Amino acid sequence: MAFATMHTWLLYFIPLVVVLWLYFRHRARRERVHREALAHAEEAGLREPVSLHPMIDASRCIGSAACVKVCPRMRSASSTAKRNW
Repeated sequence: MAFATMHTWLLYFIPLVVVLWLYFRHRARRERVHREALAHAEEAGLREPVSLHPMIDASRCIGSAACVKVCPRMRSASSTAKRNW
């Protein structure tokens, strides 16, 4: 009986260990690639996003004010400010 129990453990434990090893190896590789990309961006002086301010295309605006709901800068703007929607 102990022999069968040991085989059962090995049957499930070994594949689990292999899958976890593959997962963590893949994760470490991805992290290394992303760290290298970050280092290259910092060397080039690209530490901020391309645009720090929202850009609203007035020709595509439908007046739903959805941009205000998702943009913290617009939400904090004065409620008396004139808006075009």
